Amino acid sequence: MKNLILFIGLCLFVNCKAQQILPLEKLVEYRRIGEGAPEGTTYIKDVNNLLDKYVGTWKGIYGDKSFEITFVKHVDHFLIDEDQLLMRYKITSNGVAIEDTTTFPDNHSLIVHGNSLDKNTYILSYYGRDSKCGQAGDIYIYLAYKNDFSKLKLFLIPDQEFINPNECPNGIANQVFPKDAMILTKQ
Repeated sequence: MKNLILFIGLCLFVNCKAQQILPLEKLVEYRRIGEGAPEGTTYIKDVNNLLDKYVGTWKGIYGDKSFEITFVKHVDHFLIDEDQLLMRYKITSNGVAIEDTTTFPDNHSLIVHGNSLDKNTYILSYYGRDSKCGQAGDIYIYLAYKNDFSKLKLFLIPDQEFINPNECPNGIANQVFPKDAMILTKQ
């Protein structure tokens, strides 16, 4: 009986030690001080379901472009399991598709992956078809109006990396996402 109690205790200890969860919203605190997740973290989890308000299909118009954007919740299994959003999109201008990633698999380079949650803003890492020529950056999303889960704002802050003129003879690529906030409506 004593051996059984020791075995159960050991199993509980190992099980608790094996899965160290860091709430998704706490990760930004470690990043601000130049660190990643604390040592021993095995899962950065959306324990408070903060990403759920973004999940779904959103539509909006900016300039002459129509945007249809879909966010899904996903668990990334890289070094640490991490809950994040994946973003697929279809952008059209005058009925002609400029870009359509709606059928691409999760691991495709044009699928936009979540990066971090900072208060009420979720940040995603974006790399477009012309990423080597500057079509890349961070996409920011947040509710357009407090407690209104039907409107979302989205904008891009482009990467400010050096562009190699040999690889980009036409200069910096045009961005397909707006640098000013656009409003999307949940469908």
